[in-house]
Amino acid sequence: MATILIVEDEKQVCVFAASYLRQQGHRTISAATTEEALALIEAADGVDVLFSEIRLNNDALAGVRLAQQAARRCPGMKVLYAGEHETADRLKPLLGESSVVLEKPYTVDELKRGVSGQLGANRN
Repeated sequence: MATILIVEDEKQVCVFAASYLRQQGHRTISAATTEEALALIEAADGVDVLFSEIRLNNDALAGVRLAQQAARRCPGMKVLYAGEHETADRLKPLLGESSVVLEKPYTVDELKRGVSGQLGANRN
């Protein structure tokens, strides 16, 4: 069982992802802002995967900056992004080699593969 922090400012999308990931046996915690997410990382007993929208609260790079700050607080944490196709393509150079981007709208199969891939990378 992995702990996955979901950072998404669209409530329905967050509920969808959290519900599915819990069904898969993962522990989920959720935040709508980068500030909430960083506080949860500090309080949590380790986060295995940060699953963040790239664009949060009308800030095109909020998810990228969050991942950078989170990596300093939780070394070894893997990052899975969600974003619009154009955003993901444009920001790919900033996202890091081990980051994976799910193009919105993503399916449960894509979410499952993305999380599984990042967790598999965690074991290497």
